[in-house]
Amino acid sequence: MGPRKERTPTRSNVAKGPQHRWAALYLFMTALVVPLVYSNATIDPVLLPGFLVVSLLGIVLVATFGLGIVRSTTTLSVHRAEAIVIGCLIAFILVAAISVVVAGPTPDGTFELLKLATFVWLIYASSRAITGERSRLTLLAKFVTVGSFLVGGFAVLQYYQVALFEWMKVDTTVDSTMGHRNLLASFLVLAFPFVAYVFFGLHGRWRVASAVTMLVSVFLLVALQTRAVWVAFPVGLAFSLFILALVTKRERSTRDGGGAYRSRALQAAVLTALGLSMALLFQYSPGSRAPMREHVGSLVQLRDASIHERLQLWSRTIRMIRERPLTGVGLGNWRVVIPTYGAEGLRSDTGTIHFQRPHNDFLWAASETGLLGGALYLALFVSVLGLAVSAMVRATSMHDRLVLTLMLLGVSCYALDSLFSFPKERTAHSVYLALLIGTVLSFHQRIGNRPAALSFSKRWSLVIVALVWATTLVAGRFTWSRYRAEVHLRQALVARSVKDWPLMVAHLDRIDRSTYAMDPSSAPVAWYRGVARFEMGSREAALADFRQALEVHPNHVHVLNNIATCQTLAGDNDDAVRTYQRAIEIAPRFEEARVNLGFLLHSLGKDQEAYEVLAPAAAYATTPRFGECFRLVRAALGSEN
Repeated sequence: MGPRKERTPTRSNVAKGPQHRWAALYLFMTALVVPLVYSNATIDPVLLPGFLVVSLLGIVLVATFGLGIVRSTTTLSVHRAEAIVIGCLIAFILVAAISVVVAGPTPDGTFELLKLATFVWLIYASSRAITGERSRLTLLAKFVTVGSFLVGGFAVLQYYQVALFEWMKVDTTVDSTMGHRNLLASFLVLAFPFVAYVFFGLHGRWRVASAVTMLVSVFLLVALQTRAVWVAFPVGLAFSLFILALVTKRERSTRDGGGAYRSRALQAAVLTALGLSMALLFQYSPGSRAPMREHVGSLVQLRDASIHERLQLWSRTIRMIRERPLTGVGLGNWRVVIPTYGAEGLRSDTGTIHFQRPHNDFLWAASETGLLGGALYLALFVSVLGLAVSAMVRATSMHDRLVLTLMLLGVSCYALDSLFSFPKERTAHSVYLALLIGTVLSFHQRIGNRPAALSFSKRWSLVIVALVWATTLVAGRFTWSRYRAEVHLRQALVARSVKDWPLMVAHLDRIDRSTYAMDPSSAPVAWYRGVARFEMGSREAALADFRQALEVHPNHVHVLNNIATCQTLAGDNDDAVRTYQRAIEIAPRFEEARVNLGFLLHSLGKDQEAYEVLAPAAAYATTPRFGECFRLVRAALGSEN
């Protein structure tokens, strides 16, 4: 049979009992609510609010599951496919935990571990919520279609500068509720398999809704000009279709014909072409975006600034891996360590930009957790892709092969996008990856129809559930603390903008730095307080804050510059010179540090050294202080040039 009607009765073993209701709640929250969570109260409007919702969901669901075990004969079991994937992930978590211990625990490292632990139960919960059943998958796909339509709709409004909501007026970039243009594009790709499933499998209004959503998605994938997605989606689609072709060519004895699906595939291709045409015909290019033709051409131009920068970051990250191949630099520490590898040729050489990630999740994992950690993270994707292919080979219905092909598309696109971007950092992307993986695992189990690989007794089931619940509690508490910290930090930055230094300090003092020590731009919280105290005239207190900030981020050039300034004012000139030189070594084009060091050396009568510090910056310096300092030094040297 082909695509089914909407009103097809559900199977008896998925009756709408408590288990179905909890599964529906889980799918609703993860597929529809999490992608829409957005808050202007935090520095990053998406990451912490979204993860807080996921943590609260985990607390409720795991507690409910535990009560179910107590009140019934239900026990915990793990199927073979689940054991393989979750085993890889748990092994990665153990290696990551070792890297944190070796490098020294940090709030960022702890938070990353909690995110990984959350990803484990998300995969397991997704597998058990879907259970390989058509009705459950249809429900999930409907939720994703609605969520994707809303996210895409907000983006279209932003694209044409139509602000319906207050947050749209504040956030003028085309990123919808994802917080970043590239992440918006990759999210739409992750949602695409579920939207396509609705288009292929349903009729009536849901098919129309999925068609509109696909059209909007294709339009945005082109209009957003995200090159990582431009590579990932076509390659992922070609790979999944190639696997499907191999499988169907090898075994054609399926219970339902593929004629109807082929017709829908042709219609989907027409929709894709229409979305592409609309993006080209109705293109709106703000000044910040390159012309479409130029952007497409840059895909193969290694001299393109963005591509060149990524290559430079990857090169430095590979050096980092080579120097620390066993345990890496520690989970969450890449952004702290990367400045030590130099900033020549990068935007960070001016000291105004601090890179947070290498734009390659696999290199990121290997650099922070070592080669073994990187291999285990890669093994997670290899195992999922392998399980999807093996299930496709054993599937006897075209429906199951279609589902697995779509999930293969989603997982492969995520993996390919991870080569150029950072989806593993983001909450909505991790949740959707868990839904994709959970679908693969549930269908693999139903098609194979094998007994559970691991079955736990009631006692051990309760122990495991208690541990998972404790982890969700810790994750929720930790995330809430970080959320409150970002709220206060944002308010502190507002106070800073109006030079209300006491209010700024008051907000900063309410931040628990044991859970939140650095903001998303890598600036330590203690540094912000040091700046405020310095402006208030408390130089000794400011220096103490700056030193605390240096412990958090030893390579932050603004922290080093401020410490050197305090040392200068305290008369510790030799230490100040060394600290300024350290800042310039990290960021050679950091003009403020060069000017400060130039003035200091001039005051010490070392004008030749001051000239050698200032001369390299003469070609690009723009501040009046630089010009003043350079004139004083040249006058002291008796030079007209």
